[in-house]
Amino acid sequence: MTGTVARQQAAVRAGLSAGPFRASAVVRGAGWELGIAPADEVPAASLAKLPLLAALALAFEAGALAAGERVPVRTDVLAGGAGVLTHLHPDQAWRLDDLAVLMIAVSDNTAANVLLGRLGAAHVEQVARELGMRSTTVRTPFGALSGSAATGNRTTAADVAHLLRGVMAGAGMSAPAAARGTAGADVPAAAAAWMRRVLSAQQLRTKLGAGLPWDAPPGTLAHKTGELPGVEHDAGILRCGARSVVLAVCLTEVADRARARQAITDTAAAVYASLCADAHEAIDEVR
Repeated sequence: MTGTVARQQAAVRAGLSAGPFRASAVVRGAGWELGIAPADEVPAASLAKLPLLAALALAFEAGALAAGERVPVRTDVLAGGAGVLTHLHPDQAWRLDDLAVLMIAVSDNTAANVLLGRLGAAHVEQVARELGMRSTTVRTPFGALSGSAATGNRTTAADVAHLLRGVMAGAGMSAPAAARGTAGADVPAAAAAWMRRVLSAQQLRTKLGAGLPWDAPPGTLAHKTGELPGVEHDAGILRCGARSVVLAVCLTEVADRARARQAITDTAAAVYASLCADAHEAIDEVR
């Protein structure tokens, strides 16, 4: 680990330990890892859409579902909270892959619920287990019904980071080793590449995304946000050149939403700076 990386890790740890919130986080790069209460179970909020996306990607790859299959979005499945489908003409049929983009890019709860109904919650949880997400539950519909931190979907920063590491490995990126004691398959290549493309379409950039330079290349960050009252999350794959890291930041007991979001933004800025410094040092060594 370089001195720059060590200093940036210290800055991340300090920033996530000083706010009016409780932090659980994982930042995992090649040969190093930072963890803050990584196994603490937290309300998943929209991070629960990540195993749902994975289950859909695997179904496409296996031929169990067709990406172009159209399913109706009826008025009786419209959900509250984030999304655009509630504002469009009802009773339209949407492609499964387009619903996935809406579920991730604008965190559309209705799209997520349609996909959850098509796949089945039990199947999504089974896929999560197979991919190493041992503490993640996906049992509650998204939107108004998932607003209870006590009874809604649950996850851990470690689970989310493990899934994203599997996406990196499957997509042929330079992925960090799996955490010690963690088992689970990597996401197959085609499914991983599709997942990363969908996650790169994220439009909600007030947390991790706000920590990157305005001119960061396309595909620098592939991520998913999540929020509920008192909850602020963001998790993704961050890359600079040939170097990549996985980061998952889960904040609960949030008393000040703006400060919590800024802490996540500062985390992204610090990690990106250290990642790029590490990448540049590697280039210099080759030279």
